[in-house]
Amino acid sequence: MKQSDCVVAAVTAVMGNRESYAWSEVKPHLSEIIAVVTEGFLSGEVQLSDESKRNPEYIKSYVPGLINNHVRKDKRLNGGTEYVAKNPGSRQGAGDAQLKALRALIASGAVTSPSDLAEVEAAIAQRQAELQPKVEVDYDSLPAALRAKFGK
Repeated sequence: MKQSDCVVAAVTAVMGNRESYAWSEVKPHLSEIIAVVTEGFLSGEVQLSDESKRNPEYIKSYVPGLINNHVRKDKRLNGGTEYVAKNPGSRQGAGDAQLKALRALIASGAVTSPSDLAEVEAAIAQRQAELQPKVEVDYDSLPAALRAKFGK
């Protein structure tokens, strides 16, 4: 069984079949839902990409986030609405080693003078700009009025 199907089945089994489930309604029943999903993982009924992680310690830490994610994003649980991130782009560069190192440099306390701090912050801003996705606009596809105003 797919993980998403297991979460949907667990939520509907614990809370009854509804059109949508708000997180505030799910939260009081979370321990019951976690127990159902955890049992599915431990019994081998639910798919797990890395079988070496099929142990109680890993499953215990993994399942709450899985449930939270699916209650917010799965259209079978959120009433068919499209998920929209609260802070889009807030995780930009989270996996970038250079940005991590620059932020760690500030956090370490090694940067003490205001001029050095400004230099490191400028490097962070420059790196974030480099990581921004390049947006290509097809001006020929714009309506004539907008193409005349914004076209090149």
